[in-house]
Amino acid sequence: MVKLLWWALGAVSLLTVLVYFGGQILYSMEDSDAEVTRMMRERRAELEAQWEREDQADRQKKLAQSTSDDTDGSVDTKTQETSPSNGATKEQTETPSKQADRIAVDDFVLESADDVRVALGRYRANFEKAEYDEAFRWIDAVCLAQPNNDFYQAQKGKVAFMTCKFPECVEAYDQVIKIDTSLKPQLWQRGLALYYADQFKEGVEQFEQHQKVNSQDVENSVWHFLCEAKVSNVETARKQMIDIQEDSRIPMYEIFEMFAGRKKPEDVIKAAQSTERASAGSPGHKLQLYYAYLYVGLFQEINGDAKASLESMNKAKDAWPLSRGDFMGEVARVHIATRTKKN
Repeated sequence: MVKLLWWALGAVSLLTVLVYFGGQILYSMEDSDAEVTRMMRERRAELEAQWEREDQADRQKKLAQSTSDDTDGSVDTKTQETSPSNGATKEQTETPSKQADRIAVDDFVLESADDVRVALGRYRANFEKAEYDEAFRWIDAVCLAQPNNDFYQAQKGKVAFMTCKFPECVEAYDQVIKIDTSLKPQLWQRGLALYYADQFKEGVEQFEQHQKVNSQDVENSVWHFLCEAKVSNVETARKQMIDIQEDSRIPMYEIFEMFAGRKKPEDVIKAAQSTERASAGSPGHKLQLYYAYLYVGLFQEINGDAKASLESMNKAKDAWPLSRGDFMGEVARVHIATRTKKN
């Protein structure tokens, strides 16, 4: 009985170790993104609570000023436009959509917490519809009103990337770092923006930073390689390639080997077509193909075959199985838009 108990405890310990290290192996850029988002949401809640208190004090101040103006017999025509029917102010009778239209007419100058809430609602609505240009306008206005909110700045960076506004994207993530320097290693998204903004040295440094918190991610190694190849050349980048041993996602091993010069693009595609973990046509299987074609396309471009690269990128874009709005899921589309615009 004692032996059986010891065996059971040993099995539980072994299972704990396997679960822990299994989680580490599967840790990817998206996991890092989720952690950063969680941290920023907590900070956003704190900031919004403080902001609400400040806004209430501001309202009381305006109310006192309004009372004083009424006593003097004067009326502020900007803030006290009245309805002929009931004497209510324009702001009191506006629906949220009308308030948003008013904000737009006022060149996105957000003057209160209510204005920002309306703007955030518009941002989220536009983003969910993949209307990224409009979404950027709203979140940019929010960031102007609340420049020290790292969550909003990160959202601005995300949608800026999706609209190919790479300098604005880098600027937003730089602001996140300015607010909280400890977040820099997590911001692999900044590294992608730096690559497309042709800031390759900074990209190399960003991916080296991310390696500290995400040590077994083939994607981080590849983007580091791509930036280094632009700084120097492919051969030098290959010699300085970050070694990855434990990224078990299909087809990450083949992708790493391709950039290391030991496998070819067709090997990556063949690996992605495997149904070992996902049935053909399933979202998981399509995700394998997406990443295969995405990184094959990047490999082809860095080796000078722009035509083949765009063909692969289009296949990647068509393979993406999930909804719009995922950062990595938008890379193929953004790449195509950027390269065809340059040409």
